[in-house]
Amino acid sequence: MVDGSCTGEIHSMNTCNVENCGKLCLAKGLCPRHYHQQKIFGHVLKRSKFDPNEIIKYEDHAEVIMFNANHEEIARALIDLENIPLIQQFKWFLDCSTGYPSTNI
Repeated sequence: MVDGSCTGEIHSMNTCNVENCGKLCLAKGLCPRHYHQQKIFGHVLKRSKFDPNEIIKYEDHAEVIMFNANHEEIARALIDLENIPLIQQFKWFLDCSTGYPSTNI
């Protein structure tokens, strides 16, 4: 993943080597976000707290997956398929005081 193909210049036309990123690379084939993750954690994170919730569609319903600060799945919420467009624009989390999914609107 880190192959040194980027020149180190922010204005390089090379893109980040992380799958589905596509941002311009900063150094070592990584964009600024992934470069700093590599530098701080020693590897590129699968998710960050800014990533949208994952939504899994089934035949008659959908599930919104919520993660904790360590990027571990902690809860799933069942929703109707027709509500996906209404909820996908928000970041959902598990409210520990109530045990229910919540968001900040």
